[in-house]
Amino acid sequence: MSTLRTTNIRHGSSAVLNIELDNQGRAIFGPNSPAGRAALYVNAQRNRVGVNEEDPQQALDVNGNFNLTGNAVLGGTLNATGNIDF
Repeated sequence: MSTLRTTNIRHGSSAVLNIELDNQGRAIFGPNSPAGRAALYVNAQRNRVGVNEEDPQQALDVNGNFNLTGNAVLGGTLNATGNIDF
């Protein structure tokens, strides 16, 4: 498998410290977290994005807390574990 790795990519005033692209349609962006993994993973072959998740199982797979400002539209089933506060 071929892999391209680079560091310190700068665009304007923004910088991405690490980018890794492979021939499997995957891209990894951002510096390694304290847990030793990057923050954003893109799997183009499977049309999936992972945030702190190396192997996303859904179109968007977030491992950790998130904040949503605005409206959310749900067109399916909501499955929840833990507490739900309204």
